[in-house]
Amino acid sequence: TRYYPTLSYNYENTVKNSTIGGNLSFSKEYDYISRGAQINYSKSFNKKQTEWISKLNVFFDELLEIIPYELRGLNTRNYPTKSRNTFNFSNALNQSINKKIQMAFILDFAYQNGYLSTPFNRFYTKNALDAQMEVLPDQRIKVPIGIRGNIYLNERLILRNFYRFYWDNWGIVSNTIQSELNTKISSALILSPSVRLYQQTGSQYFYEREELLQLADFRTSDFDLSNFQSLFLGLGVKIQPKNGIINPLFNNLEIKYGYYMRSNGLNAHLVSCLLYTSPSP
Repeated sequence: TRYYPTLSYNYENTVKNSTIGGNLSFSKEYDYISRGAQINYSKSFNKKQTEWISKLNVFFDELLEIIPYELRGLNTRNYPTKSRNTFNFSNALNQSINKKIQMAFILDFAYQNGYLSTPFNRFYTKNALDAQMEVLPDQRIKVPIGIRGNIYLNERLILRNFYRFYWDNWGIVSNTIQSELNTKISSALILSPSVRLYQQTGSQYFYEREELLQLADFRTSDFDLSNFQSLFLGLGVKIQPKNGIINPLFNNLEIKYGYYMRSNGLNAHLVSCLLYTSPSP
C-alpha cells in the first residue's frame, strides 16, 4: 500500500504574463518514505509566442536496506534505514515558430547523494558460490538536453518529434529519438503510430555475472546500467463518437499497444486503455 498526497498552489499574474507556485509532497510505502517540495515559475514573452518554464524539485528519501535473504544472517527482519537526497532543476523554452510549427528546448540538471545502490540486487564474481551486494557511488550527476517539435502538416496529420541527449558521471551517455504521427481518419477515429529508438553506453561500474575475478569497489550487474539499444513500436487508437462511448459517463476511448525490444534480451508487450469523462484537448 502506498500513500502519496500532494498540496499545490499557483499564482498567475495576468499583467506580467507570469505564474509562480509550488507544491509539497509526501509518499510512504512499506520500505521507503519520501518528502518532496517544488518551486515553479513560468513567463510568457513575445505576445505569448514564447514561454519559459522553470522548476526546482527536491526529494528527501529514507529507505530500508532489504538485502538478499541469504545475506541477512540471523537478523532477517531488522533492516537498517538509509537516506537519499535528490535535487532537480529543469528548464523548458516553448516557442511558436508559426501557425504550423511549435518547438520546445529542454535542459535539466539533477544531483543525487546518499544511498544510490539497490540493496536487493545481487553481484557474483567468477567461481564465487555466494552472492555479494551491489555497491554504487553515493553521488550522481545527470544532465539531459532535449528538443521537441510538433508540426501541423494538414487538417488530418500532426507530426510530433522528440530528441534527447543524456550524460551522467557514472559513464552513461544516451540518445533518444521518438516520432509520432497523429492521423485523423474521421471525426470519430484517430490513429497514432509511433516509434522510439534508444541507445546507451554502459556505466563504468557495470559487470556481467562472473565477469570479475575479485570484487571491485563499485559494482553492479543491473542491465539497466549496461550498454544496450532498444526499439519501441506503438499504435494508439482513439475513438470519440459524437454521442460518446457510454453517454454521459464517458466521451472518448483510447487504446494503446506497444512492442518493446532490447538488445540484451528483454522483450515486452504493453497494452493500455483510457476512458475519458470529458472531451480530449
